[in-house]
Amino acid sequence: MVGAGWSFLDNDGRPYSHIFNFRETWVANFYPSHLIVDRYLKHDISLELDLSFNHFNGRKMINLAYTGGMQLSTDLHARFGFYRYLKTAKWLDPYLGFGVGLTYSKGGGTGFYPTANAFVGVNFWMKDVGIRLQGTPKLGLTPPIYRSGSNYIQYTAAVVYRFQTTKKNNSGFDKPRYKWTRKKNHGGSPK
Repeated sequence: MVGAGWSFLDNDGRPYSHIFNFRETWVANFYPSHLIVDRYLKHDISLELDLSFNHFNGRKMINLAYTGGMQLSTDLHARFGFYRYLKTAKWLDPYLGFGVGLTYSKGGGTGFYPTANAFVGVNFWMKDVGIRLQGTPKLGLTPPIYRSGSNYIQYTAAVVYRFQTTKKNNSGFDKPRYKWTRKKNHGGSPK
């Protein structure tokens, strides 16, 4: 599965309050700023790699200050999907996951730091094209971890495309593999 969309940051320096204060704290760009590559493994588990970019111009609060700058993050996640268990709603694909990431923040941030991530999301499928909505709290692994300015929440909205595969039965028992090995029998016993 591949996808592209938008990244919305809530990185105002108050990670446990004012979560839905869109006007003052959420940072987003009008152009797509989020890329996804997801590979299904087995047992409803997939491995996902994503990349996000956000630019802030000083009008929104970043770590308790109004400052300009940018933030780049990449994450590697394991995702568990519930799609198979919702037999009546094949268009609905909720999932949970966790992973690790790296964030680089310039202006109003703490530079380069690793994160521990947990997320919840949903895909809405229309055949092989879907819309993905996801929320990811990211815990910056810099001291003090629980109250660090490197903690933030990232929301994403993306258009995704999934590649479907069909397994063919190439057992070779029903017919020869190559046409040139088939000999026509024009009567008599087989040769």
